[in-house]
Amino acid sequence: MWTDSSSRLGKQDFESVDPSSVLEQVIDLDVMRWQYKAELGSVHMGPVAEDFRAAFGLGADDRHIQLPLRRAPQRLNSLRQR
Repeated sequence: MWTDSSSRLGKQDFESVDPSSVLEQVIDLDVMRWQYKAELGSVHMGPVAEDFRAAFGLGADDRHIQLPLRRAPQRLNSLRQR
């Protein structure tokens, strides 16, 4: 089973971010329901990689969202409601 490490021990180069600024960027993201072309019948929800990269500058490129970030879409809508 794959798990992501969330421990400080496995990370470095920490940098504080302004939570209010991040929330403003999240509010501006388009969060949509969609299907992978090769996986019809399975519905997902979240932003597309191009928009996420433009908003936050994170990830290896503008075509992929790294796994820990892919789990965030469900949280995006709940953050918007706060």
